[in-house]
Amino acid sequence: VYSEEKAKLSRVVVGEIEQKNMELEQFMSSLQLDVEQLMPKPDLIPENLMEKCAAMSVRTNAIKELTDSMADVSGV
Repeated sequence: VYSEEKAKLSRVVVGEIEQKNMELEQFMSSLQLDVEQLMPKPDLIPENLMEKCAAMSVRTNAIKELTDSMADVSGV
């Protein structure tokens, strides 16, 4: 009896989900949106950021300099 009720409830819920999915699909198509605009392609990394990363990669003691500078500033 339990499994029959469970199956019946499952069918009802799945049916409601399918109905709502159809309604959503109809609504979305009525908006006539460009799918590619909804999911834009990721932009390339900005040139300025690439330059900063390259500059940081050659400064091997940059983190130490930063923490030293922060310590100096916090002591003021």
